[in-house]
Amino acid sequence: GMLAIFLRRFSFLAVPTVFGFVWTWLYSVMVVSGGRPSDWTMSTHLMLSGLFVLVIGFMVDRRTEEDFAFWIYLLGAGHFWVGLTSFPEDDELTWVAYTFVNLLMMVVSILLQRRLFMAFGALGVFIYLGHLGFEVFENSLIFPFVLSFVGLAIMGAAVWYQKHRQSVDEAVIGTLPEAIRKRLPGARI
Repeated sequence: GMLAIFLRRFSFLAVPTVFGFVWTWLYSVMVVSGGRPSDWTMSTHLMLSGLFVLVIGFMVDRRTEEDFAFWIYLLGAGHFWVGLTSFPEDDELTWVAYTFVNLLMMVVSILLQRRLFMAFGALGVFIYLGHLGFEVFENSLIFPFVLSFVGLAIMGAAVWYQKHRQSVDEAVIGTLPEAIRKRLPGARI
């Protein structure tokens, strides 16, 4: 894959290379564990391999003019998010941590100027709201009204964000130290 990228600069050629890396990592986990590893082990390794790919994507994003980083970010975020979502839920604290990580992905979307992180984060928050509606407040009469209000608030926040996107992005990026701001690929501030 790397040789093909070197010979023909086409960003989609990063996909087979990243897939090969991640699935080699996961296959080695299966071999080392002697067959079928636990859900916790597979989720952890899927998240770790996704994080590693995201770091590679960040480094590529800063060094190339072509957008090779999009495909690397997409596969890294996808593997990380699937590992996070398939993590066995033990209690409500795990669900809160899951939602916090998804909200953090939304902030990363602003910092890196990549909307795909926003999509994964929003999907995770939606899954948490579904968990609240169908499991935690299953027989509550007031929850549908509260959920409707939360849904309207989210839609209102999305419309407000679209209108004020530039100023919100500048405010979020402006809170970072200068050394970090210089390293962000999409930061023009």
